[in-house]
This record gives sequence, C-alpha cells and structure tokens, in this order.
Amino acid sequence: MLSMQKVYKASDVAAWVKKIGDPIMLHVMPKYDGIALRRYATGVISTRGSGSVGENVTETARIFVERSRAARTAFVDGEAICLRSTFEDLARLGYKNPRNAVSGILASKDADIRARAASLTFVPYKSFVWQLNYDSSSGKFLAELNDAVARIKGSMSNYPMDGIVFRVANPRLFRELGHTDHHWRGQIALKFKGEMKHSFIRRIDWQVKNGTVTPVAIISPVTLDGAEISRVTLHNADYVSSHDVRVGDHVVIERAGGVIPAVVTTSPPAGSRGPLIVPTTCPVCSSGLLRSGARLYCPVCEAKEAKGNG
Repeated sequence: MLSMQKVYKASDVAAWVKKIGDPIMLHVMPKYDGIALRRYATGVISTRGSGSVGENVTETARIFVERSRAARTAFVDGEAICLRSTFEDLARLGYKNPRNAVSGILASKDADIRARAASLTFVPYKSFVWQLNYDSSSGKFLAELNDAVARIKGSMSNYPMDGIVFRVANPRLFRELGHTDHHWRGQIALKFKGEMKHSFIRRIDWQVKNGTVTPVAIISPVTLDGAEISRVTLHNADYVSSHDVRVGDHVVIERAGGVIPAVVTTSPPAGSRGPLIVPTTCPVCSSGLLRSGARLYCPVCEAKEAKGNG
C-alpha cells in the first residue's frame, strides 16, 4: 500500500494530467483523513505500515470493518475514519480530531479503549467515485476540476477529508504508468489547506455530557470556511492545565476540512489575564469530579445518564 503524491493547487493537478495524455478520464474520490487499512480475503485486517509490512489490527478493526458489505469476504483497501457526526462524543474523551481518535483506538492495547472502535467506520476506497474528463482542446478543465472538488466537499460533509484524489480511470494505463518507491504515478492528491484565524478567549465554559466534563472556549467571533465561529473546543482538562489556558489569552483556531473548530495554539496577552481554573466540582450537580487519564468526569451525572439510557 503505497503513499500518494500530493499537491496544494488545482493548477498542479492540471499540469500532472497534461503530462499523462490527452484526452483522458479520471476517477475522482475523497481523500479521507483517517488510517489506511487492508482487509484480506482471509479476514486479516492490517494498516499500511511501511507500505509493504503493516500492523495486524484485526481484533480491534473487525468490529467496524465487517459492517461494510464490501469488506465481509473480499480483499479490499479502504480507510478507517471517524464520521464528524460521531466525533463529538470521542472528543470529550481527549481526542483532538477524528484522525487522532482512529489512530489512538487502533493502536491501543487497552480493552476499554479498543471497544470505542464501535464508533468508527470503514470506507472502501471505491465507495464514492466521480468521473472527470480531461481534454486540452476544451480549455475548461481547471474550472471543471474546481467544480468537482466543491461538489464532493458538499456531498461528503459528514466524512473527514483532507483532500481529493485524482486517479487514472483506465486500469491498463494506470499499471503502465507504474510507481516510485513512494507513490503510484497514476494518481495524485489535491490537499486542502486548513484555514486558521486569530482570536482571544472571552470566557471558558465547562460542559457535561455522559458525565464527561470538557472545556469550551467562548472566543471573539471569527469566520472560518464561511461559518462564524464563537465557540471552540479546548479538548480536555489536561490541555487547559498543561497549556496554562486562561481567559484573555490569544488563540489560533483551525477548522481544517470542516472538522469541529479547535484551538491550535494559545499565548498570553500583553496585559492582564484571568486565573487558571480547572473545576473540582460538577457544573451541573456540584458533586466532586474525578480523573481517568485525560478525562475529567462526574460520577454522579455519569451514573444518572447511564441509568436513564438503560
């Protein structure tokens, strides 16, 4: 499982296609922001690893890979991802982004953490494929390329992506183009640039869900990817403590690929700032809080919510 040649401008994709031939048909697919997996016909599931030798993650990955009809019996390559609609709950457990959640769960030897694999999804690479034709005589390819990227972004909004893959559709030509030690010459990835903005923290709220207590920074509003952002996750209590995050601090936030907005860096202001505050009692019921690794939680609220769902 080789890696992929990457570029950051649509014009570079157009230049790559022009070198291959004219006319040509391309398959266009999302570049998922997850962990590449291969499911062998024997049932073994492994990561890409070095490209030739990967890590056997069958025991953990089977729980979500087998939900994919295409991966129940066949040899198939795909990506382990965390859908954006399910990431919010995992974020409260300390994961910084969907890919971080997938990586942490697959790599863990802890049975409780591995059980979180039920929240993950396996997407075979051929699940979502669009077609794009290149013909230099039309003079419209760059516009059509940008339109294809916009349409895929819109239709795949629940899938964490960090780019779009363009692949030669003709299997024979793809094989003839061959590969380097790093990547196949017949495909290329247009990577997204994560937009970042500067702001400052107006206050820090501590919210409780499923018993887990997580910090949310209320910031001076900024616009990212066309959306106004005034609330960003501070990940967990450990992040607040270790980075000494306080009201008044300057922050850089990112919403790369449409992921939940999060703080990338923090820095103290030139003037005054608030005190470092990590709660010791629950914001909801005032019970004493406990720690479990990076997780800060209220055992009383956790028990009540577990009972309510039982």
